[in-house]
Amino acid sequence: MKRLLFLLLLSLPFLCGPLSAQVSDEALLEGFRWRNIGPANQGGRIVDIEAVEGAFRRVFLATASGGVWRSDNAGTAWTPIFDRYETACIGDMALF
Repeated sequence: MKRLLFLLLLSLPFLCGPLSAQVSDEALLEGFRWRNIGPANQGGRIVDIEAVEGAFRRVFLATASGGVWRSDNAGTAWTPIFDRYETACIGDMALF
């Protein structure tokens, strides 16, 4: 009896017609218009992220605008470490 009930419950989705989780109604969407919401500023892009192999919580991050940042708590807080140097951009960094 339990086996028959189990098989019936297992086959129930296949016996029913197709079900839809959401009904698409184009009239509801007519009032919406597509618009660009960002990003407003293309500067400050992240170029590279490196983590110290033996200490995963220490992370270094390089940005395209020339900044290098360091985190000692897995990215919760960041400290700039490349502010004294004059450079136009950072392309890549390596830790060894």
